[in-house]
Amino acid sequence: MNRTASFLLLCLSAVACSKQDEMLPLRDASVPIRINEVFAAGGHKRAADERVSSDWLELFNAGTAVPLDEGDWFLTDDRHDLLKFELPAITLGEQQHLRIWCDASDGEGIHASFKLSSKGEWIALVHLKNGRPAIVDSVSFPAQTRRRMSTSRYPDGAENWVKASMATPGAANASSAIQNEVAGE
Repeated sequence: MNRTASFLLLCLSAVACSKQDEMLPLRDASVPIRINEVFAAGGHKRAADERVSSDWLELFNAGTAVPLDEGDWFLTDDRHDLLKFELPAITLGEQQHLRIWCDASDGEGIHASFKLSSKGEWIALVHLKNGRPAIVDSVSFPAQTRRRMSTSRYPDGAENWVKASMATPGAANASSAIQNEVAGE
């Protein structure tokens, strides 16, 4: 191979590698917001007099107040579409829980554009950082076969995930509801 061909091959390899690196999502664990609880079997009330079978997830801020700026924060259940659902601008206060309905519908509260599978799946919280998606938190939760069951972090914001016999939307995850530990991501 002559020098010109070698040089061109080297340049093309460098461009291909840099393009591949640009496509890989960053990991950012420095943000104190975590996916804290996942409820994929439906059956909780959305309002005092309205019984629905909607899935939801809960975010928890383990640190000081964090503004979630519009256009910078996303939720997804698709590893190939990290910017699937854009969160609205909101400030998540210290030790605050935020429930997000995962029912692909409109209504009071925040409603993600996707539903959760009661058979289990992967979900992620993504921060768009310098134009690149950075996964702040993710979990692959197991099947949820009982109506009141959730997959939760215990205690709130901790690394370990547990199966809970009773979901606790908007409140601290209860030790009395823990059935067993599950592997998270």
